[in-house]
Amino acid sequence: MEDLAQGINWVLEDTERYNQLCIRARQKVEQEFTLEIQASNVFKAV
Repeated sequence: MEDLAQGINWVLEDTERYNQLCIRARQKVEQEFTLEIQASNVFKAV
């Protein structure tokens, strides 16, 4: 649990690091979780 808290603090300590992490996270979600990909995954599961 302490490692998680340290990781969160590491991100929050630096505004630029936080902003870059947010940008990269959003890009990843927009690329990997599109409606088309999710629909395809649902059809594969059925």
